[in-house]
Amino acid sequence: MSLADRVRAAREQWVSAGGREWLIRRPTDLRVAQLSGGPMAQLVMESVVGWKLPENELVPGGGGETPAFDSEAFREWVGDRTDILVQLSKHIEAILDQHQQKQKVSEKN
Repeated sequence: MSLADRVRAAREQWVSAGGREWLIRRPTDLRVAQLSGGPMAQLVMESVVGWKLPENELVPGGGGETPAFDSEAFREWVGDRTDILVQLSKHIEAILDQHQQKQKVSEKN
């Protein structure tokens, strides 16, 4: 694992939404600023980097195994699952709030 991969991994955490597990990578402060005022859906699409979702929930007739995460397949699937999109956006907002609080504490020290 490269140093850049480790830096990205340090911003990741698993969350539950829609009865499944999703790996969220907190967007950087720069990316949040770039998307400020834009649709939250875009931030969700960029922030979800993993899943524990069996193939048969993605496509009819799929198997019960969890396929490797595919960001394009995720975007296609979640486009019809706004309930999951809303739940994931709430998790991302909470993750961003936690990050902001940590930054405020470290600035005081």
